[in-house]
Order: sequence, then structure tokens, then C-alpha cells
Amino acid sequence: MVDVLPLYGQIEIGDRDAVEVPQWETGEEQMVANETMICVATRSDSDGKVRVAVISEGVRASEGSEAFAGELSLPSGVLVVGNSIAGQTEEFDLSPARSIMIRVLVEPRDLPRQVTVVVA
Repeated sequence: MVDVLPLYGQIEIGDRDAVEVPQWETGEEQMVANETMICVATRSDSDGKVRVAVISEGVRASEGSEAFAGELSLPSGVLVVGNSIAGQTEEFDLSPARSIMIRVLVEPRDLPRQVTVVVA
């Protein structure tokens, strides 16, 4: 678990070596994703840090609304969560996996202060 300053109101979840960042279309989306990265909209950094947890499937997850469920490509085998602009990220070595199934839970649903990544 890590507390992250969500600069620009977002948390990133993705491959350590991802170069293509998904783009927000309207700024009203709860999240945007591409093959190697998910960006989750959170509360503003002026409202404080966001708690980010990465857990294995089967571990009791905190309450939350599902913002994403699907496959994430991990060419490097390393999952990174946090906010790279703030320099606050945490790495999880999942090698030899090159793709993972994940669920992203947020609490509360709008402008979350907690993001839980469930890795299968």
C-alpha cells in the first residue's frame, strides 16, 4: 500500500516500460486505458493523497466500485502503480508474466481517495 499525490487528478497502473499513455477524451471519464496502461481519475492533488493498494485475487479487497476489469499487457513483467509526474510509484515484479488479468476498485466512485488493484 502506498499513498500517492495524484497530480492532475490521476493514478497510473501499467507496464514499467509503457511509452504510450492513454488519452482522456473529455476529462469526465472515470478511467482510460490502452493495452499497457490504465489511468484512473481521482480526487485533486489539492484534496490530498490517494491510497493505492495492490493485492492478489482471493485476498479480501476493500469495498469499492469497479472502474476496470480486463487484461493488461506487461512486456517488462513489472507492474507500476502511482503517479509518475509526482515521482511516486511502486513497482511489482510479476515476471515471468507478460500479461495479467486485473480489476481496479475505487472508493468512493466519484473522485476516489482509494484505488485497489486486484491482480489475478
